Formats: sequence, structure tokens, C-alpha cells
Amino acid sequence: MSDATEPIQPWLEDSARPSSTNREEWQAYWQACGLSWRTEPEIDSDRQAFLAYRVSILPDIVRGIYPFKDIALSRADLEWLLLHHEDDRGPVQWNDERQRERLGLDVRGSDLRRVHLQALPLARLRAALTWDEWTGATAAQRLQAQAQLEYCDFSHAHLEGAILNRVQLQHTRFTNAFMEQADLSEAQLQHTQLTRAHLQHADLRKANLRGATLREVQCQHADLSEATLQGCDLSKADFQHATLRKIFAQQADFSLACLDHAYLHDAHLDEVNLRNASLQKVDLSLVYLTGASLLQAQLQQAYLRGAHLEQADLRRAHLEGADLSRVHLAGASLQGAFFDRLTCLDGVLFSRAAGIDCASLADIHWDAVNLAGIDWSVITKLGDERQLQLDGSRQDAPDPHLVSQAVRAYHQLAHALRNYGLYEEAHRFLYSCYRLQCRVLWVQARQRKISWNRRIRLLVFWLGFLCLDIFAGYGYQLSRLLPTYLSTICLFGLLYFITGFILQPAHPLTWYAALALSVSAFHGQAFWLNQPPANYILVFLTLVERVLGFLFTILIVTVILRRFLHT
Repeated sequence: MSDATEPIQPWLEDSARPSSTNREEWQAYWQACGLSWRTEPEIDSDRQAFLAYRVSILPDIVRGIYPFKDIALSRADLEWLLLHHEDDRGPVQWNDERQRERLGLDVRGSDLRRVHLQALPLARLRAALTWDEWTGATAAQRLQAQAQLEYCDFSHAHLEGAILNRVQLQHTRFTNAFMEQADLSEAQLQHTQLTRAHLQHADLRKANLRGATLREVQCQHADLSEATLQGCDLSKADFQHATLRKIFAQQADFSLACLDHAYLHDAHLDEVNLRNASLQKVDLSLVYLTGASLLQAQLQQAYLRGAHLEQADLRRAHLEGADLSRVHLAGASLQGAFFDRLTCLDGVLFSRAAGIDCASLADIHWDAVNLAGIDWSVITKLGDERQLQLDGSRQDAPDPHLVSQAVRAYHQLAHALRNYGLYEEAHRFLYSCYRLQCRVLWVQARQRKISWNRRIRLLVFWLGFLCLDIFAGYGYQLSRLLPTYLSTICLFGLLYFITGFILQPAHPLTWYAALALSVSAFHGQAFWLNQPPANYILVFLTLVERVLGFLFTILIVTVILRRFLHT
């Protein structure tokens, strides 16, 4: 490492300098001189004199004067300028902390478009005004100071601490570049190539990175507040402890990225891909993740208070210890997600108003999570049932796997609610489960390509389910028992009265006698006021009512067990 106070001129006394312009010979020479970053032949003396004169010009922001304003520079020019920078002290060596306060090469106002600048030591490069200079300059003065760097190639270049704020860098290549602590705030970086670039502690506030490629980029502790990252490829990127507040990253790809401890408050991440991403202890409060994919994402201890996750894919996501209070999850898929007792679900919204578009909850690992803070009354149908699309127009049979998944979702949720003492909510979801099975039987029975035997069998089962629903709500609707009992007594009393009037006109049953006969038959012991009936119709009716009474007794026992013993 060269000393910060000594100039470096390792080639001046070297007699082996190539006399031709052959690039390979010059590259070998620069390698021998320990200047591996130099690749071009030495510029001629006239060009050297011109550049030396330009370097001597003092910048004047007010008048828009800069050493290389409106001058097109080549890589060979920059190599010579770097070596003679600051009276032959050479380029800034970022690894030497004593040199980090030095000023880098001043290329403000220059034209470097489409120049290949790979592996050059451009630490502390000045391509725009600093923040202090910017605040006191006019719009015209700010524009004059910006270097033109579109389509440049900075691959493997050292740009640590470079001043590139608000510079036009569209389609520029920064592959494997070293850009720690660089100032890229409000820079125009559309469609740039930043694969595996090192941007630790860099300033990218309000930068426009639309369509850029940032695969495996290192952005630890970087500040990307309000940056635009729409459609970017950020797969396997590392954003640990980075600030991404209010970024716009719709449809970006963060798959396999690491965002542990990152700050994404109020970020716009609609339809973003976060599959298998690590988001542990990340701040996602008030973030917009509508339609995003977080399949198998690691969200342990993440802070998502008030986040919008409508239609998001959270299947098999790990949410242990996460704060999901007041999170919007309407239409989201949480199948197979992992919760634990430290997960906070207070006020979480699994559906929109009136239970519309509920989340899918099959196979969730509830693991003693607190479910008391959720308003379950607004949920009328789980998203797992919605996926079956059991509307009146459906002619084909629903997918058996989806049917099993929907039934399983209701049972699992009811079990979790019962474990937490929420029996009323559990009974309501079990009732919805049986109603779902009844609807599935009806759809299956209406299929065209099934045998009549199977159709009749399905219709019998469907009719049985329907009767159980009407008469007792599958044992979960206690309020239906009394109307069912009274309706049955009245119906058979009316039949007894009509039958006796028709078959025994001389001694017909009075209406109160018919009702008394109906009550006694329903409870298993028919009695007659005068004499047993001479016709078999009344005998048959009493037998039918006795059977119904026996079934009704079973329903009462079932309701009592489920209502009071919580079975």
C-alpha cells in the first residue's frame, strides 16, 4: 500500500516502456509496474499537456466552470489522470483509512458515456455536487456539474465514497463494483447492472432503479428511502439493517434475499416476489404487499402492524413471534403457515367487510397463538371454500383435494378456537363445514357423467344433510329444535284430524284429541280417548311419528353434548 504523502511514479525510470501502441505489451508493462488497473497505452505528450492544463483550472460552481466540463474523456485519459492525481499522489486508496478524507478525481461536467472503466481505482470520484454545494446552487448550476455516465462500464471498479448523486447513470454496468459509502441519492439508475455490487452504507435515497438488476448485491446498512425499484431483480440480495422506507418496488424480485433487521415502513411492494426470503425482525409496518408472494419466507419476529397483505401468498411462511396486529389479510393464502404463542394477531383482518374474500387457513400451525383478539363474527366463509367455486353454474365435480383441504381448514380452525375457549366461534365454523359438505354432495349429484345408482346415493346423502341442517343445524343450532318440535306435533296432529274425519265420519277426532295423540306418539306411547283405530293409516302415522321422535331425541342429546360439553 502506498503512503498517503508520497507520490507514486514507478515507471518513469523504467527503460522497458513499450514504444508501440500494442495494448498487450502495455498491459504487461503496467503489471510489472504494479499498476494492474492500467490497461491502455500511455497517452501522447500533447494529450498529457492538455489534461495537465485542464487539471489546473479551479472549479467555480456559480460560473459553471469545471476542469473537464464538456470534454470527452477516454479510459486512457482517466488512467493518466489517476496516476498524477494531487501532484502524483495517485488515486485514493480506500483501504487506507487515512486517505478517506482525500478528494477523488474531479470529472464534473465531463462526457464519459459508453467508456469502459472496469477495475479503475475511482474511490471518492466527484461526478456531481456534494450535498452542501447542491443546497446553495441553482437548478442550472446543478445540471452543469453532472458528469455524463450513461452506458459506462464500472465493473470491478472501486467507487467507494464516490459522489454520484443525481447523475444520469442509465444502462450503466456496476457488476462487482465496490461502492461502499457512495452517494447515489436521486441518481438515475434505470436498467443498470449492479449484480454482486458492494453498496454497504451507500446513500441511494430517492434513486431511480426501475428495471435494474441487483442480483446478490450487498446493501447492508444502505439507505434506499423512497427509492424506485419497480421490476428490479434483487434475488439473493443482502439488505441487512438497510433502510428501505417508502420504497416503490412493485413486481420486484426479492427471492432468496436477506432483509433481516431492515426498515421498510410504508413501502410499496405490491406483487413483489419474496419467496424463501429472510425477513427476520424486519419492520414492515404499514407496508403494501398486495398480491405479493412470500412462500416459505422467514418472518420470525417481524413487525407487520397495519400492513396490507391482501391476496398475498404466505404459504408455509414462518411467522413465529411476528406482530400481525391490524394486518389486512383478505384473500391471502396462509396454508401451512407457522404461528406460535408469541405471534400477535390482535385485530388482524382475515376478510373484507361482511366476510367477503376471506383468507385461506388450511393446515396452519396455530401452536397456542392467541385468537381472542380477532373479530371472527365477520368471517362467514373461509378462502379455502371460496377456491372450490361452488356456484350454481358449476357442472363439473370439485377437486377432491380442494374439498378435503376446505373441510380440514374448518375443522382445524374450530379445534384451535376450542383450545382457546372460543366455543361459540368454533361451533359456527363446524356448522359451516357441514354446510359445505352438503353443497359438495349437491354439486356431485348434478354431474352429467355419473351412473344413476351413484346419483341416487348422492341425493340420499344430500337430502339427509339438508334435513339435519333444517331441523337442528347439524346439532349446532339450538334455536331450531323448538320450532322443529312444534312443527312436527302440529303437522301430525293435522294428519290425524283429517284422517279421522275422512275414515270415521261418525266418530271423528276432535282437534285437541288429534294434538294429544300426536304428542303421545312423538314421545313413543300413543293413547286413544275412545278406542284404538280400526284403520291402518292412523297406525302407520303413529309409527312414523314415533321414529321421528326417537331421532329428535338423538338430536337433543347431540346438541346438549356439543353445546354444554363442547364436543
